Parts: sequence; C-alpha cells; structure tokens
Amino acid sequence: MEKRRFTRIHFKAKVAVTFANNRRQGETENVSLRGMYLQEFLEVPLGGEVEIEISLPDDPAERHLKTKAVAVRYHDGGTGFQFGAMDFDSFFALQEIVARVSGAPGQVMTEVLSFVNNG
Repeated sequence: MEKRRFTRIHFKAKVAVTFANNRRQGETENVSLRGMYLQEFLEVPLGGEVEIEISLPDDPAERHLKTKAVAVRYHDGGTGFQFGAMDFDSFFALQEIVARVSGAPGQVMTEVLSFVNNG
C-alpha cells in the first residue's frame, strides 16, 4: 500500500487548467497540500507544466486557489498533478479545506510545518 506524506481528501470543485495556450475545465476528485487528481484526462505530457485555478465551492468570499503544477500521473481516465508555486492566500485556503474536510487539523498542521521546513 502506498504511504502518502500529505493527507488526501475527497473534494469536488470546478477547475480550470491552462497549458500550451489551451484552457480546459474539469472537476477535482481529490486534493492534498501537494497535489490533486482531476477526473478528466488532459493531453498534458507527464512533466508538463500547467496553471490551475480551483473554484472553492460554498465559499462566501468566492475565493479561487491559483497555482502552477506539473502533470505526474494518468490513472483511470484522469490526470494527477503535483502543485508547484502557490501564493500564500491560496496555500492558506487549501490548508484550511484539507484540515476541515479531513477532520484532522493537527495532522494537517504537522504536514504544513514539514512542508515549509523540507519542501
């Protein structure tokens, strides 16, 4: 069984992925502090860089997470991405969501500290 370094949550949200001057819409299946799985297969080569914008559902402030990412996996008709550079507000919102949905805020805070210290 695969051991993950970061808590992964089932999380449905609308996503816009931009690569090679193409913008595609999709929906997340799951997310973590380090990446996400998109239900759609995108013709992004593995290792290909993209820009991602995730619309946060049920967010009164209508925030969007914005990040750069790299395609790292194709699986079951979808595409896995590893997050790259992300602004502080997006990272904070992502951490908040993962902590709330996972029900393990202490564990997620430990992962945040590990991420900040080790990458």
